[in-house]
Amino acid sequence: MENPLYKENLVDSTFSYFDEKENVGFKNAIENMVLDYLADEQINSPASTEQLAKCFGFKRVPEEGQLAETLIQELEELILPHSVNTGSPYFIGHMTSLLPNFLRPLSQLITTLNQNSVKVETAKAATFYEKQALAMLHKEIYGYSDEYYKNLVGDPSKISGVVTSGGTIANLMALQCGRDISLAPYGDVEEDGIYSVLNSAGFTKSVVLGTHLGHYSLVKAMGLLGMGRSGYIQIGTDDQQRLKVRELRCQLERCRQEKIHVAAIVGIAGTTECGSFDPLDEMADLAEEFGVYFHVDAAWGGALMFSDEHKHLLKGVKRADSVTIDGHKQLYLPMGIGVLLFKTPEKAKHVSTEADYIIRKNSQDLGRVSIEGSRPAKVFYLQAALKLFGKSGYSEILDGCISVARNLSHYIDQSSEFELLTTPQSNIFLYRYLPTALRDMKSSEEREQAINDFNIRLQEAQKHRGKTFVSRTKFMSPKINESLVALRVVIANPLSSLDHCKEVLRDQLQLARELEKSI
Repeated sequence: MENPLYKENLVDSTFSYFDEKENVGFKNAIENMVLDYLADEQINSPASTEQLAKCFGFKRVPEEGQLAETLIQELEELILPHSVNTGSPYFIGHMTSLLPNFLRPLSQLITTLNQNSVKVETAKAATFYEKQALAMLHKEIYGYSDEYYKNLVGDPSKISGVVTSGGTIANLMALQCGRDISLAPYGDVEEDGIYSVLNSAGFTKSVVLGTHLGHYSLVKAMGLLGMGRSGYIQIGTDDQQRLKVRELRCQLERCRQEKIHVAAIVGIAGTTECGSFDPLDEMADLAEEFGVYFHVDAAWGGALMFSDEHKHLLKGVKRADSVTIDGHKQLYLPMGIGVLLFKTPEKAKHVSTEADYIIRKNSQDLGRVSIEGSRPAKVFYLQAALKLFGKSGYSEILDGCISVARNLSHYIDQSSEFELLTTPQSNIFLYRYLPTALRDMKSSEEREQAINDFNIRLQEAQKHRGKTFVSRTKFMSPKINESLVALRVVIANPLSSLDHCKEVLRDQLQLARELEKSI
């Protein structure tokens, strides 16, 4: 029955926002803001976080709805001027980049359809669209025969993976699988709890093995899964920031002797800090030898499966029990989409849940195998990118970004003002600025502290000026065994050329000279 208030209040009431006709003025204003954002050369506003906090003081929910123009004004005056222009070719410090333009109109379709991917009853076609996309990625990583994938989409018992809201959830689910699968011979962790099962098996505790360069989501997952953050055991890295296989073996042997349960080994394919790739093939050998679940966090580097030139960095990934890939990183999708792939379908049952009213047993409901419930059908973005770019398109983008990173690192290595700290294995690397007065001094604790302090000031000044940007982190130097403040380059924007990157360095040099004069 039609709402009696609808027609009479359509023009000037809340109901007008539900009419199928768009508010043309509102739409045009948003489109103009989008174009202004993309054209703006400024990366960051000079406003401090303290100043912004004052701008966004407490407000009550308005009693009556405001005019759309009021919201537009707020966005134009408070939001856009202080948003970070992550699409700038001079923004080369984080894993966030310019997005392909076909995603913008596609986002309108996704919002309009408003499909809930938790079950078929709220996402009919989207359910199979998602299963199809997962099978496409699974084929690229694990490389099973085409015959294997023919019935994968239609068979509810065959789960190749899960679309998540990001790599954090994907890693959490992977470690959940590792924990539950490895403890299954001793009990049901999901039903009885980890402490009960560990005690009955005679284990003192449960741990996960990986390097200190593992993403912080792994440590968070340890806390959520009841193993404790201290249960993430850090394995040392070599001078290329890769996991030391011999040390991993020693830790596995120690755990076996001391009755410590190993839920999983985690290899990183593209570390967040410096872009290094662990020796996945050798790690897989140890996982098989010790009978341990092997997960690969390829949130950043997984996209290299499309590059013939650089896919060798992923050697051994197909032996992993599960693999994380972030869509909103090098697949160039909007924020909020990741993927967890399972080597075999039976692994998914360890994260499955059922409910009579929404996610029924043996159904096609995607919510059966996800710890997340309601989520949008962001697989539309994934499908569009895979089909419009294709393997060759992704390869062209990724190979280009890696080439720029390597050329830039070589340029830095030849300079006297900067010191290259890591050689890029892909498109991330670390370096630092050397203040003039400290360049010819021998390494000492005082010298390194002074350089650290200067690089912090330099990065903050560059961020405040807002014309160019690199991030910073801490780096344990294998040469001097000291923790150094490092400037971090991430070449993710396909439009960032070597000339753009050199301009970033010139901006740094100008700021550095100004800072040195003030000392």
